[in-house]
Amino acid sequence: MKLVDIGIKDGCGQPVLMEKKEFQIYCDKCGKTKICYVNDRNINFLCKDCRKKEGCLQALKANVIICGDALEELRKLPTESIDLIVTDPPYNVSTDLKIDRSRWGKKQKRKAIINFDYGEWDKMSEDDFEKFTLKWYAECKRVLKKGGSIYIFFTKELVSWFHIHRFYDHDPVNGNWSGLIKTKNIISWIKSNPLPAFNRTNYRSATEFIYFGQKEGEKATFNFGEQKSMKNWFEHPLVQGKERTKHPTQKPLKLVQKFIEVSSNKGDIVLDPFLGSGTTALAAKLLGRNYIGIEKSPKYVKIANDRLRQELLF
Repeated sequence: MKLVDIGIKDGCGQPVLMEKKEFQIYCDKCGKTKICYVNDRNINFLCKDCRKKEGCLQALKANVIICGDALEELRKLPTESIDLIVTDPPYNVSTDLKIDRSRWGKKQKRKAIINFDYGEWDKMSEDDFEKFTLKWYAECKRVLKKGGSIYIFFTKELVSWFHIHRFYDHDPVNGNWSGLIKTKNIISWIKSNPLPAFNRTNYRSATEFIYFGQKEGEKATFNFGEQKSMKNWFEHPLVQGKERTKHPTQKPLKLVQKFIEVSSNKGDIVLDPFLGSGTTALAAKLLGRNYIGIEKSPKYVKIANDRLRQELLF
């Protein structure tokens, strides 16, 4: 009988072969024990019903971090193949400003210099930044399933863009329609440990905003918790301690976990086209979701993979 590679490797790194392509196992999507088929590109298992419903999963390689340009890689993903998007794209707010903590005259536990130059990826002209943002947003709408949700961390001045451009056609030349995103809320992240107001000419910046939308067409997943935990604001400190990496704009793991827990189910695919230090991938993994991360910087891809590998040790 012909042996079939089912996409799993044993402890020696060799592929696991089985005599039959059908066998009894829990379905990753519905959780029921049925005769299941193996996804030949990964270790996701789907029963016949879910395989038919989620056929696009066969064209995806889930639980992977792709080192590449967000726009280029997004265009490779099948239309309406993603259950949830959680992302923290460039804000285009980098400056040459540096703050020297040592001038305060106190012993500092943290590094003395605060750098507000986040990298070349966060430096664009206003016109280029707007075009770039609308292009990746349109691609996100295209790949998002009907009923899928999207969370976008963004600058307070421009977070309304995603409501204004929720009808944006990603390809006006060919007329491809990317689908309507219904704005559900603007969520506030309240920082319990914000940076000081160094120049003392404005209020301290203690909040960031997250656009929350859902693609129309089907009923959205929304796992409502206790009333007291479902306000449209969440208080979390800036990332610090062992969780902190060298990524300058890292977001709290628990905050991202909240969004994934509420707007997806186990076995769903969570996409982050601007993965950074890998927080979205790690949160998805911890919650039993599949993930696809896209990150342009090899440095940050390594950080993300290291975090995922570290989690496997515990």
